Amino acid sequence: MAKEIGQFLYERGYKKIESQIPLFMKEAEDVVYLVQITGMTYDQFSPPEVYLRRNQQLIFEYNGRTRKDVQVLNLIFVPSIQCKGIAEVAEKVPNVWVIEQQNNRLLLFENQSKQFDNLYDDLESWLIVPKEENEVGKIKSCPITLILIAINVIVYLILSNMGDVYDPIFMFAHGAQEWRSVFYEHEYYRLFTSMFLHFGWEHLFNNMLVLLIAGIEIEMQIGKIRYFLLYFISGLFGNLVSAIAGAMTGSIAISAGASGAIYGVVGATIISVILDREKRERFSLLYGAILLVGSFYMATQDGTIDYFAHGGGVIMGMALGILFHMIPKKKLAHA
Repeated sequence: MAKEIGQFLYERGYKKIESQIPLFMKEAEDVVYLVQITGMTYDQFSPPEVYLRRNQQLIFEYNGRTRKDVQVLNLIFVPSIQCKGIAEVAEKVPNVWVIEQQNNRLLLFENQSKQFDNLYDDLESWLIVPKEENEVGKIKSCPITLILIAINVIVYLILSNMGDVYDPIFMFAHGAQEWRSVFYEHEYYRLFTSMFLHFGWEHLFNNMLVLLIAGIEIEMQIGKIRYFLLYFISGLFGNLVSAIAGAMTGSIAISAGASGAIYGVVGATIISVILDREKRERFSLLYGAILLVGSFYMATQDGTIDYFAHGGGVIMGMALGILFHMIPKKKLAHA
């Protein structure tokens, strides 16, 4: 259960800190939130003084590191509310929430407060929802990814009913990119519109599969606004790199697809795996295999691969991934 709680916190912007006691941190603009997870049994428990001392140590340490207000939440697992010692701890220690394992419920003593990073109601609901429903909720909690997939599919369906989506001339007439149109005709809008066009359903399916897998993970981690910026900046940069490469090589290829943006998402995911220990711990072999195989297949599914858009997208995605990791998340990023 503690590992699942860690996943719950991770999905809300927390990261795991190296510590003897499970500790998670989220740094906002003007406050640092710390959640430490401990447990009690009927015959093994810590007195309030231990919790108070630990809280003071954490506040002193992280206030010194960040120069921000520090709030500490003690999340304590007990087999039952009748567990000896929990009432005394809840009476004397601030910010104590109790998870009763017997009934899988969140308990709050009357002298305690729900006010801690708006977590209480979410955690209470999460505990009572079956885990398979949590997986559905995980997908539903990533609206930007779902909206992007929906837009790409809708655009494809409309264009496929209007003409031949395998025909470069038809696709160019409806927003695909060719470097001369960008630099000579100043049709810069093509850097954007080409992101939503796909040469056939295979091209669309491959892109949307990787977007779904990687997009959900990274959107949960960095938040909706940053994810929105990641997707479009990577896509635009990838298409710009493609146009510049076309001008340098004299290519006359017409290009389209969300690959630059999606490779940006994959690049940011790679960075999060490298820099985030909690992410590394939960990055399953199956997830990694699907992501890598899907990305590889997407890049080799036909003979007209735009390697420059892919490369530009992944480089920008990795750069933004590093930037987002360095800059503390503000509440706006999780709006």
